[in-house]
Amino acid sequence: MNIQNVKLDWDSILERQINWLEKLYDSDQIRSSYEAIIPLLTENKIPSRVIISGGKVIAYAFYITDNDDIDRLYATMGFNNTLLDEQKIASLLDWLKTESKRQNKTVIMNGIFNEPENFKEIASKNGFNSINRVRMELSLDKIMLNEGKEDTRFTFNTIDKGNLTEACDLIFDAFRSLPERILLPVGDNKTNMLAHSLMNSTYGKLIEEISYLASENDNAVGGVIFTDGSTELKRIPLLLFIFVLDEYRGQGISEAIMERALLKIKKLGFEGVQLWVDKNNFAYKMYRKFGFQEYENEKTPIYYFNP
Repeated sequence: MNIQNVKLDWDSILERQINWLEKLYDSDQIRSSYEAIIPLLTENKIPSRVIISGGKVIAYAFYITDNDDIDRLYATMGFNNTLLDEQKIASLLDWLKTESKRQNKTVIMNGIFNEPENFKEIASKNGFNSINRVRMELSLDKIMLNEGKEDTRFTFNTIDKGNLTEACDLIFDAFRSLPERILLPVGDNKTNMLAHSLMNSTYGKLIEEISYLASENDNAVGGVIFTDGSTELKRIPLLLFIFVLDEYRGQGISEAIMERALLKIKKLGFEGVQLWVDKNNFAYKMYRKFGFQEYENEKTPIYYFNP
């Protein structure tokens, strides 16, 4: 049965998910972020689908699209009953696929509440791919850095409005073979879209003092971008991108960029750094080498569907 324009009690529907997130991240910001979404869901201003059994919502999905990110649908899915049969789970995925194709936008879905054990298998059958990201954190007072031994092969230039487009082009080149490329904008205007997002603090405020391009013989070969972490649950600097062009990998450039960045962060008085990374990304081993610790409870499988 297709029921439209019915007001549901989204406060109750999402309460378990909010409690779970608050416990998982030990943050008082979770509930306030949902307070902005729930009225829009209640008024049917955010597209959603639910599965009802015995008068109760046992599964739900909704998505939000951002005008500044015109090629994405950001979806959330939750289950108050993990014993749903495959057909019911597939019906929610099929709805998201239909919306993706109708709007020609990629679905990005993470933070699934009470994810059924067979969800990944069902999602794969229905055309969804996935990457597995984990949050890592480094306490700067517990590491030793080689101060005064900066790699002289490179010159470093701060990333600002003047060279941000160049930096974004390098990011796309460096990420083209990585699974996490799905998190970057797509289309003919992708570079401008990413630059716009960075300048408008979509990922947090850019920290220019520790965001720079590394150049060899006047050719930019890589770089790093940090934000203030204001979009994260823990407010410490966020290593958003570290990137090196394919043809320059294996020469220690990423390590040189990271070493310099961490020295500068420490001098600025910050106590720690955080990042998110796909565990299949080769940079994961480098982060462990520098002392980043993985937070096992803060893993985020990201499912995506390309129309």
